[in-house]
Amino acid sequence: MRKNDGRDGAGTSDPVRREIGGGGSIIELVVAVGILAAACRIASYFAGSSGNSALWVLGFLVGAVLAMGALAAVARLGLFYYSYRPIRPMCKNGKCRCDDYTLEPRDHLTLATCKCGTRYVTDGLRFMELRDDGSRRPFMKRRTWLCPWEPDLT
Repeated sequence: MRKNDGRDGAGTSDPVRREIGGGGSIIELVVAVGILAAACRIASYFAGSSGNSALWVLGFLVGAVLAMGALAAVARLGLFYYSYRPIRPMCKNGKCRCDDYTLEPRDHLTLATCKCGTRYVTDGLRFMELRDDGSRRPFMKRRTWLCPWEPDLT
């Protein structure tokens, strides 16, 4: 049994990262089933009504490669999108970027600490600085997930 350090979302109520079986997520299972379904569909197209098993194997391989290629293209598009719309904003010191935070899930919030040592709390679309006394100072927010980060002036 692997240890849950809280960084992968295992054991949380997040349906995207809920663990199944051998440690994969539900999304990974859906992707694998989708690749197999595409491979089988293209294999049956290649084999046609001839019933030739060699064509079925060739079609299965071509279908699997096409499905994985499509998945890789979608993943690249996601990376491209998040390079312009990062998941977390740059820290208040302007030194730490989106990937420079260490995350620690807490109930419905996430505690994010940047490399500078500043602590933040994420609550939905708000990114707030966590002060030493436990109070929160508004820092950045988004109107929707598709919008860029903007200063939280509330």
